[in-house]
Amino acid sequence: MAGRGGRGAAIKQLLEARKKEEEAKQPGTAPSAAGDAALTSTQSGTSSAPEVAEEAPTKPMGRGRFLQQLKSRGLLPSGIPGSSTVTAPEDPAMTPTPPPTEQMRAMTISKAKPPSDPVHYRGAAGQAIKIMVNYIDIAVKEGSGMYEYEVKFSPPMDSRGLRNRLINSLEILGQYKTFDGVNLFLPFKLSTDIINTHAQTREGSEVEIQIIYKRQRYFYENLQFYNILFRKIAFMLSMVQHKDSLFDPKSKLAIPQYKLEVWPGFVTAIDEYEGGLKLQIDTSSRVLRTNTCLDLIDEYREKFGAGFRDQLCKALIGEIVLTRYNNATYRIDEIDFAQTPTSVFTKRGEPKSYLDYYREMYNIDIRDKSQPMLIAQVKRKTRRGTTVEETVCA
Repeated sequence: MAGRGGRGAAIKQLLEARKKEEEAKQPGTAPSAAGDAALTSTQSGTSSAPEVAEEAPTKPMGRGRFLQQLKSRGLLPSGIPGSSTVTAPEDPAMTPTPPPTEQMRAMTISKAKPPSDPVHYRGAAGQAIKIMVNYIDIAVKEGSGMYEYEVKFSPPMDSRGLRNRLINSLEILGQYKTFDGVNLFLPFKLSTDIINTHAQTREGSEVEIQIIYKRQRYFYENLQFYNILFRKIAFMLSMVQHKDSLFDPKSKLAIPQYKLEVWPGFVTAIDEYEGGLKLQIDTSSRVLRTNTCLDLIDEYREKFGAGFRDQLCKALIGEIVLTRYNNATYRIDEIDFAQTPTSVFTKRGEPKSYLDYYREMYNIDIRDKSQPMLIAQVKRKTRRGTTVEETVCA
């Protein structure tokens, strides 16, 4: 069964053609019927056998490179596809690497694509009716927005902290700005597109600073900024955040007969729709018990006697509690019966009791000095972005 010839068959044909070409270049030499065996046979008589020069070993090569050489010499028969050109990779050590300053100069801020037209979900038939929805329009003041700039330093500053200090020293940028080391974001547009100014380091060295206007960011690029801004406004109104909801403890509804209280709250999200920026608001309520952990400790001590500790651990460990002095929530991981408010811990290298700490920090005088301490493991992010775990006693 005859099959389709592959690279192996093509190379075989090329080898035969190459052999015939070499034999044709040697005049007066007839091809021997004995083939390669004639080179090792001895002749009879007194005449000595002619010396045959040993050829140097052929350097091995791949099929693709071999076909490429034949193609360059014009020996590749028609109908046989040539292989792709093989280029030896450059030695990375021979390629000069530009210094970091040149790399920084070559950096540019990519221009964002303008947003496409929003999809309109309004039908063409039927009767239009007016309805109320939980979306509120957000009006952006004319002339305000988020303006993006590129900042260049001469001489270049490798330290990001130093670049931040130099930018913060410029009065023309105002108080509110965001700088990531290269890109600068302002809530207003500067007077000119390119500003050349200077600032001094702590050592007194003068640094030239060039601020180049790039573009005004679109609304959809600033959604995270608007959501963070709205939450900051909520915190200024003394609202408390729990998960994704914001609650107002000042407007709580008390239900004393059940020892409960209800905190009204909201779930908010800002997004861009057909009519521009809109704030979506959903109601959310939080039901809290008004009795304290100390009330439960006293209740269990009276109810279970000497074995109240095991029952108390089953009731409290894993529960979420609210500390009234700062409206923070914690998950109880352990109850430490060995510690009391009179126990001492180390704060900034100095010993301090829990009694003194709560009196100084929150103006709270703890009356029951024999109560156990509730332990919670809290994860907190540092300024460097790492997460650390801290132990909180309450």
